[in-house]
Amino acid sequence: MAPKRGPVLATLGAPAAALFGLAVARRNARYDRGVGVTRAPMPVVCVGNLTVGGVGKSPMVRWVVGRLQQAGHAPAIVLRGFGARAGVSDEAEEHRALTPGVPVVVNPDRAAAVRELADRPAAERPSCVVLDDGFQHRRLARDLDVVLIDARRNPWRDRLLPAGRLREPPASLARAGVVVLTHTDRAGPDDLAEIERRVARAAPGVPIARSRHAWARLVVEARDGAELAESVEWLSGRRVFVACGIGSPGQFMERVRAAGAHVVGTLAVRDHAPFPRGRLARAVRDAGADAIVSTLKDRPRLREALPARGWARIVYPVVETDVFAGADALERAILTAAGPAPGREPPR
Repeated sequence: MAPKRGPVLATLGAPAAALFGLAVARRNARYDRGVGVTRAPMPVVCVGNLTVGGVGKSPMVRWVVGRLQQAGHAPAIVLRGFGARAGVSDEAEEHRALTPGVPVVVNPDRAAAVRELADRPAAERPSCVVLDDGFQHRRLARDLDVVLIDARRNPWRDRLLPAGRLREPPASLARAGVVVLTHTDRAGPDDLAEIERRVARAAPGVPIARSRHAWARLVVEARDGAELAESVEWLSGRRVFVACGIGSPGQFMERVRAAGAHVVGTLAVRDHAPFPRGRLARAVRDAGADAIVSTLKDRPRLREALPARGWARIVYPVVETDVFAGADALERAILTAAGPAPGREPPR
C-alpha cells in the first residue's frame, strides 16, 4: 500500500525530498567512517524502522525485552521521547506500564542516557540496553539493528520525506542485523514475497522474520479510578467513543469494531498531539458512550484532557507482538548481540 500523498504535495515535495536524500547520504557516509560515533559501555540492541508513522516498534521493543529477561539479562529501555516533558513521554509511560521493573530512560541524547545507566550502582545497573526507535540515531553504536518494515507499505514503492514517508532509502537495510515484517496478516502473499525478495537483495544473508499484532487483554480504568484487567470480549456490544493520537488511527478504529464494540464517536489527533479538553468531554457525553477506548501510548495526554471523568470508563487494549516466522533466528541474533547474561554461559 502506497502512502496517501496528494499530487500537489508529491510534486512540491519532490525537490525537497531530493535535497533530503543528499543530506541523509552525507550523514550516513560520515557515520559509516565512524565519525562522531560513541561506543556504549554495555551491549545495545536497537529496534527501528525506515519510515515515519506507526509500524509496531513499541510492542517489538517489549518482545525483545522479554526475550532478554528470559535469558537472564536485566535490560533497560532508552528512547528519545517525542514531546517528552520532564522525562515523561507517551511511549515511555506505555513501556513503564507494561514492563514493570525495567528502567526506562527518556533522553534525546541516547549516548548520555546509556552513560547514566552505566553509572548507576551495581545492583541497579542494567546488563544491556534496548534502543527504541534508534535506527537513524547513529551517534550511538549498537551491537544489533532490528529493523521493522510495515508489510502493508512496501518501502520500495515509497519516497523520501517530505514527498513520502521514508526517513532514509531502503538501501540502508544493509546496516540491519535482522529485518522483521510487521502487520503481515494485513498484507497479501504476493506483496510479502516482493518485500522479502527486495530485502534479501538489500541485505544479503540477513534473517527475515514475520510478525503480527494481537490484543492480548484490556486495561479498564473504572469511574472511580480503579484499574481492572478484562478480556478483549469485554468490548463486545458496548457503546464506545474512540480517541487516539497515533500513527495509524484508522487501523486502531478497525480493531475496536472487530472486537464487537459499537463505535458511537471518534476523535483522532496528530501523533503525540494533545487532546482538546472541552471538545473531547462534550463529544463523549453527546455520543452517549459507555466508555472511551484509547491506546496506552495516549494515556498521559488523555488524563490531561479528562482530569475529572467520573462519568466515563477508559479502556486501553494491551498490544503484543506475535513473531510467528523466524523467531528463533531473531532471538538468536538478540542474545548473541547482548552477550552472556550475568552468571550464564554465552549462547551457542
